[in-house]
Amino acid sequence: MAYVVLARRWRPQTFDDLVGQQHIATTLKNSIKSDRLAHAYLFVGPRGIGKTSTARILAKAMNCEKGPAPEPCNACTSCSEITAGNSIDVIEIDAASNSGVDDVRELRDNVRFAPVRSRLKIYIIDEVHMLSGAAFNALLKTLEEPPAHTKFILATTEVRKLPATIISRCQRFDFRRISEQDILDRLKEICAGEHIEFELEALLTVAKTAEGSLRDAESILDQLISFCESKITYKDVDAVLGLVDWRVFHELCTALRDGNIADELAAVDEIVSAGKDLGQFVRDLTYYFRHMLVCKVTGSDKLISMPADERAKLTALANRFTVSELLSLVEKSATVAAQFRGQFAGRVALEVFLMSATKIGAETSVNAILEKLLTLEERLQSAPPEPTGDVVNEELLEIMPERQHVSVPSAARPPDELWRALLDAIAQESNLVSSFLSQGRPLGVEDNKFVVEFGSDQHFYIENVQKRSARDLIEAKITDIFGQELVFRVRLAETGPPVSSQPYETVGQELAQETVPVASEPIAPPHNAERVDDVPMGKPSTPSAKAVADDEKVKMVLNVFGGAIVRVEKGRTPE
Repeated sequence: MAYVVLARRWRPQTFDDLVGQQHIATTLKNSIKSDRLAHAYLFVGPRGIGKTSTARILAKAMNCEKGPAPEPCNACTSCSEITAGNSIDVIEIDAASNSGVDDVRELRDNVRFAPVRSRLKIYIIDEVHMLSGAAFNALLKTLEEPPAHTKFILATTEVRKLPATIISRCQRFDFRRISEQDILDRLKEICAGEHIEFELEALLTVAKTAEGSLRDAESILDQLISFCESKITYKDVDAVLGLVDWRVFHELCTALRDGNIADELAAVDEIVSAGKDLGQFVRDLTYYFRHMLVCKVTGSDKLISMPADERAKLTALANRFTVSELLSLVEKSATVAAQFRGQFAGRVALEVFLMSATKIGAETSVNAILEKLLTLEERLQSAPPEPTGDVVNEELLEIMPERQHVSVPSAARPPDELWRALLDAIAQESNLVSSFLSQGRPLGVEDNKFVVEFGSDQHFYIENVQKRSARDLIEAKITDIFGQELVFRVRLAETGPPVSSQPYETVGQELAQETVPVASEPIAPPHNAERVDDVPMGKPSTPSAKAVADDEKVKMVLNVFGGAIVRVEKGRTPE
């Protein structure tokens, strides 16, 4: 007896045997139970997912001698003939080879004759989209109003090629691609029935390669059984299907991350020399990038179907990339795979992609910049900057009570602690505002105004603390810390920033010995100084490159973006 392939021997014979199409099986069974059978059905879906098998099961259920029954008995003469494909009253037509109008006219003439032995005459037209336009027109009237003893079942993989007039005359069922898990379960069942040993990773690879087609998976399994004879292993699947070992993908991605172009090109040359299909390799590489992206985003490898040891390597490698880099790799490799044309041209395109992807970390894209900005924001929020040893804010408060009309509010806590408490309170809501304010020197309270002095070359800090949002925050925290409502004001110092490199004790001793003249009027601003409220901000002085480089915020930004100061120019801080 001739050998029958697995796809035919394990073809579903009942609705319950259908894999991955339970929604269609349930609908058809209920239609038979309630006697609501349509005159024409249209089965739509990709190859190898059960369209023709479902059509045969439906034909058996309608013509079963014990029916119509939701499940055919598969024992009566009618069921046996339909299963064997030699029933007189169930006619299967391949539209690809019978696409002319004359073929449809012959069909239309034969429809009028009653079935010979069965209850109904059923026409199963496979790949119906291959019919010509004239053939469709000839079929229209018969398809809409066939004789009571005739049923039509049309099947197609390209429903877009069918005229709308044909689709509207049929009851349409859309078949889904079968999931990898359902295919895997079916392959296990077949191996058990055929007494074939297997490795789980091997069947997982077959299920993934089939891309939702059970018939393709069964054909691959048939080939593997012939190759392995007794036990199917993962290495055997790689050998039969011509797949590239996971080691190559891991080494290629490592070279890409390390910027080693020579190793990348050597990997491509190894694949070509081994006779592998570059088109399949590019598609598998895209999947590998996708797996790394899933690991990076979810922090888990549960959604990845590959051997456990390879999943561990992939997870470790994914941690060396950023999300934006992996997104770019997936998008660009998918583009190369979609445009793959021939082995030679494909090799050139693949090598160019790998060389350009090697420098992907240096690309300036919106996503990369946003990700780095988010990283910078997280650092600023998690680690508020501490005042440096060069900035003397607290000690200068001690001399302010000696000035006329400038006083520090009475409190049980020392003035330096109040100033630090104010900065800490502001930092809880905005690290940046607190950092900018800490560059000034508190003078105390003057006419219900809390005055902070800045140097004449500190326009960057002045503009930022003068913004409406920053001013409101500072005044709210002043009220909380000092226990009274005060207006925040900024004053320019006469020369230079209020910064001293001397130790706290020395500065305090020297300032404590100063003699401050007592005036009957409020103290006027120092010579050549003015209120910042009236200071023109259009032409700020340019700070030195050293002063900018020493700033803690600038250091943090340079560290995150991997940058360096090239030059310092005049400019304004955007509102």
